[in-house]
Amino acid sequence: MTPTKKRPEIKLTLKEVADRLGENVETVRGWRKRGLFPHAESVATLRGPIWQVPESDLTNFTKPAPGRPPKQTKASVKR
Repeated sequence: MTPTKKRPEIKLTLKEVADRLGENVETVRGWRKRGLFPHAESVATLRGPIWQVPESDLTNFTKPAPGRPPKQTKASVKR
């Protein structure tokens, strides 16, 4: 039996994610800030840091409802 080689996961820039999802890059940037891409990571480059999102984060991704996220109530805030 030959060992199976695991292919390295494809990582996408926020612009590439926006193109795939048909959204504006600023929208995708906001989703990243809200934690909707749990495995996104900042990578240092010569031109400055960029965010990369693994392709697997898009597999079961559903776009959030449009509009402002609901406000947190005092009961929902952890202390």
